Amino acid sequence: MPALPALCSMRSVNGLFAATLLGWVGLGLMLLTGPRIPAIVLGLVALLLILLQGGLFLRARMQDAARYRVLQEQRAAGAAEHDRLRQSEHLYRLLIESPHDLLVVQVDNEGRFTFVNSAYCTLFGKTEADLLGQRFLPLVHEEDRAATTEAMQALYAPPYACTLEQRALTRDGWRWLSWSDQALLDAQGQVVAIIGFGRDITAHKRVEEQLRISEARLNEAQRIAGLGSWDLNLEDDTLHWSDEVFRIFEKDPQQFTPSLADFLDVIYPEDRERVRHAYANSIMQRRPYEITHRLQMDDGRIKVVQERCETFYNAQGKALRSIGTVQDITLRTQIEERLRQAATVFASTREGILISDADNRIVTVNPAFTTITGYSEAEVQGQNPRLFASGRHSHAFYAAMWDSLNSTGYWQGELWNRRKNGEDYPEWLTISAVRDGAGKISHYIAVFADITESKQSQERLDYMAHYDALTGLPNRLLLWDRLEHAMQRAARNERQVAVLCLDLDRFKDINEGLGHLIGDALLSRVAERLVGAVRRQDTVARLSGDEFVVILEGINSSDEAAHLAEKLGRVLREPFSIEEHELSLGASIGISLYPHDGCGADALLKQADAAMYRAKAAGRGSYQFFAQDMTAQAFERVVMESQLRRALAQEELLLHYQPQLDLVTGAVVGLEALLRWQHPEQGLVPPGRFIPLAEETGLIAPMGEWVLRTACAQAQAWRQAGLPFGRIAVNIAGPQLQREGLSDTVRAVLNETGLPPACLELEITETLVMRQVERTIDWLQALQALGVMLAIDDFGTGYSSLAYLKRLPVDKLKIDRSFVRDLPGDENDAAIARAVIALGHSMHLTVIAEGVETVVQRDFLRESGCDQVQGFLYSRPLPAVEAEAFLRAAAVSRAPVEVV
Repeated sequence: MPALPALCSMRSVNGLFAATLLGWVGLGLMLLTGPRIPAIVLGLVALLLILLQGGLFLRARMQDAARYRVLQEQRAAGAAEHDRLRQSEHLYRLLIESPHDLLVVQVDNEGRFTFVNSAYCTLFGKTEADLLGQRFLPLVHEEDRAATTEAMQALYAPPYACTLEQRALTRDGWRWLSWSDQALLDAQGQVVAIIGFGRDITAHKRVEEQLRISEARLNEAQRIAGLGSWDLNLEDDTLHWSDEVFRIFEKDPQQFTPSLADFLDVIYPEDRERVRHAYANSIMQRRPYEITHRLQMDDGRIKVVQERCETFYNAQGKALRSIGTVQDITLRTQIEERLRQAATVFASTREGILISDADNRIVTVNPAFTTITGYSEAEVQGQNPRLFASGRHSHAFYAAMWDSLNSTGYWQGELWNRRKNGEDYPEWLTISAVRDGAGKISHYIAVFADITESKQSQERLDYMAHYDALTGLPNRLLLWDRLEHAMQRAARNERQVAVLCLDLDRFKDINEGLGHLIGDALLSRVAERLVGAVRRQDTVARLSGDEFVVILEGINSSDEAAHLAEKLGRVLREPFSIEEHELSLGASIGISLYPHDGCGADALLKQADAAMYRAKAAGRGSYQFFAQDMTAQAFERVVMESQLRRALAQEELLLHYQPQLDLVTGAVVGLEALLRWQHPEQGLVPPGRFIPLAEETGLIAPMGEWVLRTACAQAQAWRQAGLPFGRIAVNIAGPQLQREGLSDTVRAVLNETGLPPACLELEITETLVMRQVERTIDWLQALQALGVMLAIDDFGTGYSSLAYLKRLPVDKLKIDRSFVRDLPGDENDAAIARAVIALGHSMHLTVIAEGVETVVQRDFLRESGCDQVQGFLYSRPLPAVEAEAFLRAAAVSRAPVEVV
């Protein structure tokens, strides 16, 4: 410190020396200049210089003093800071080395210990020398190392701090440690070390685990009970739900934070105000509340919950907290509702119900029991149900009943019991045994219905099932049964049985001409005459329409059957007086004999039926015996003709529909209606077996009209359903076309069904057209005038004249399947197909090919320019239901129909 004053003195001396020097310089100048410069002036200059030097000297002294004071203050501050650092280091040493449980470590950037405190060494049972320089990570549990490494890496970026929990291998085994770590930075902001402060939280973790287990047990108990708890803090409106509440409300606790508003929002809208009011009253009246209300789930389902709540208040009466429970009672409510329903059913059902105990003493009965039996509940309680026994059933009957009850717990059957007034009545009884938790029978429940009316109805139904409603004669079912018994009696007595099948001549004309009322009256009178003409042991039955059968029992020869046939013929030829009409009939009769012609009822009836049609073919009003010399084919033909007539009357015919498609777009342009016969015994009969027979016998005309009407009705149904089908194609047979009034029939059918004419296509075979070209043209023109589309079917098989063909009012040609079958391999068929397509197009006609079954056939026809196709490649003929499904699929996809 003495250097500073010395420096100041030296500066003062130097100043004085400079001032003196200037004085002497001034005096010398004055002497040198002589009298030219007054001496007084030089003196003044010297004096000014001296004064200036003195000011400079004083300022320098003041600056030196100030610098000295600053230096002294800096030295004092340095000493104080040094003292503070020494004190902090001392306090730091006391902190980290004190015997409490704070763990302090410092590691370098490689994770090696550079400092450990005594608490850390004690916990791990190691000395400071053992740990310094060692990596800390091996002491960490394997499952926690990844998380620890990730946390340590986070220390190398702001905020240069982290917290973590980990398990470490101490002297006492694995223990949980909680760390708060901080990175130490140098002057350049680089991490030079990491210091960590930790605590052993193993005991805390154990408490947490016990708490977790307790909470899990509580949650499980709440789940089993369907009971959740909630806690609402009324000061900050925070709401806590237990896991079961989340399950009841079907909310995800990870994605949903409950609130009072959310709770109210889940409540069924009609219950919301009631719940809000109950809670508000509870707080206002300071008492708990309990309420049952509904919840509406997100998917619309309804749950029923029971809620309880209690609110807690401070000393000033302010509500602080509400705690409550929510229990899902949906199942219980449903069970209670079922019990109420069961009680309602028990009280209001028309069936009598009796409940007895394990000793079969009556416990209770329902009102219907009293209505049916006449006994009140008070009269029968404690009684045994044998009180109602009618005496009609044997001991063995009841023994079997109880055996079933004891072994299976169930019995059902018809039983006769006795009312209080002594009247016996039938009942349908069901008894069920009820078992307790131990599997022992505790009660019996008997449910019974008075079936008196049902028995009477059953008798009426039995009569209807066996007798013809119009004539009262046995029907086919009873006829069959009586014929079987007649044959059995004949076999025992070595006698014969004759079966006579009668078909009334001219009845159809009378029925259609005079109406069904006259026809029904006539059939009833015929039945009366037939019954009056046979013996009491014989049977007269009506099968259907105007067809009757007579069973003649116990005869010795066929002459007796012939005699009866002649008698029946005479009886039926006598005029019938129906209202003001005198009607004449005849009968064609076929006869078969047992055992000569067969030994089964079915065979005898078929043979008599075949003989009847032979008699009708031979001349009306006659009878024929079945002849064994009939060939099997002839017999089948006669039988099929008979069955075909029945098929038309009994609606055994049906239509299948085969789609027609545009060959370019694949869209459905029409469906062809194809006739099928669903035989009750033979199944689906192929058209080739019965169509020719129908044409020969004249049945094709009524069958064709049925096909036309049914197809148009079905097409109109599809049309009204919005299903695009194009046109419905119907084949017209020769007898139909030649029959007078076909166009009138078509017009009537279209009007009746409502089908637009443009939606109907009529197909006529080429062969039929060429038989009577001129008349056919007239017929087709009359049909075309209706607005329907006309097509020539099986084109190419009838040797059409082009001169006639161009005159035909047709719209479409159909290539016969016989020319399609071998395409494209057969050159002749290929040439014919191309020629038909070219011919049709030259006449501006649409060309369709039928019988397309392969892809190569389709490709050939497409390349040849054919417009439309149908065949198994696309679809077989389909029943109406499947055809509708086909159309719906095509309409929905709006895409070409795929090859099947």
